[in-house]
Amino acid sequence: ARQRGICVISPIRAGFGQSDPVPDGDDFGEQVAQDLLTVMDHEGIESLPVISMAADNGFAGRMHWLRPGSVAAIIATSGCFPLVNDEQAARQQPLHRLVHSTARYFPKLLPFVAKASFKFARKRGKQKMVELMFAKSPADLKVFENPEVRDAVIEGSDVALSDRHSGHETFIRQCLSYHDPDQLTLLPRIEGKVPYHSMNGLLDPAAHADTVAENQIRYPWIEFHIYPDAGQWLFFQYPSDVFDVVERYLNR
Repeated sequence: ARQRGICVISPIRAGFGQSDPVPDGDDFGEQVAQDLLTVMDHEGIESLPVISMAADNGFAGRMHWLRPGSVAAIIATSGCFPLVNDEQAARQQPLHRLVHSTARYFPKLLPFVAKASFKFARKRGKQKMVELMFAKSPADLKVFENPEVRDAVIEGSDVALSDRHSGHETFIRQCLSYHDPDQLTLLPRIEGKVPYHSMNGLLDPAAHADTVAENQIRYPWIEFHIYPDAGQWLFFQYPSDVFDVVERYLNR
């Protein structure tokens, strides 16, 4: 981004770092989207392309709901879409399936799963947690071997987990928001209104290749970019490709 002269704004989500959590009773996804729009207002930006990772593409869609025209394009790296059947959930790799299936089928148990995961990461270290999460994803583990990526993940995740802070409560609400039935109305409401790119690796532990293929059929208006050798950390593996798409929507 620096080489291309692009400024990237990376907000800290409510409940992470030193920020207050989204108040109980408020719609989590809508509040996150409103926070993002508030940051844009603070920076004097009317419209911009949004890069998301994994399931965060839903927040970009909600930004458009709240303020049409604010999102020039959605670039969903490792884009995850709402699960539409049990088969899609069953295809996920073990730890991803544990979290998502719990949120989908047994939401009252999710706090226990989340707290256990955060406690494991605190006790054994973030690197060990990453290695466990992606144990069956060689593509992601190879990306994690890059010292710059490893440092970015370990240090950057201090906003979610450090010696002084644990963002597990926000993580729980984030997961529940992703599996809220209202999510299924997200994409139909922005179809044809916002340019949408989904950049997917076929080795993603959270989105099986068969699920990606089904999404291509289900959402023909989305432009899919497929990478056979990439996993969930496609953003770190192909950053130049991501910013090639971003530059198509910059108002320089």
